[in-house]
Amino acid sequence: MTEDSRRWLEFAYKDIVMARAGAGVGEYDYAAYHLQQAVEKSLKALIIHYDIDIPLRKFKTHVTCNR
Repeated sequence: MTEDSRRWLEFAYKDIVMARAGAGVGEYDYAAYHLQQAVEKSLKALIIHYDIDIPLRKFKTHVTCNR
């Protein structure tokens, strides 16, 4: 495992800790946010570890909010 990928997994772990803390006091939106961050950081660690080239322009999304 590369040093960079290990660091990203450590960041992800910290988000998991924060998510557990939030869920423990009923702050489920806070917990969900940190779990989502943990997933993104874990994926980034894998991408770095396996040196995967992902063209970011393929991941553009358009979100609308109807309020």
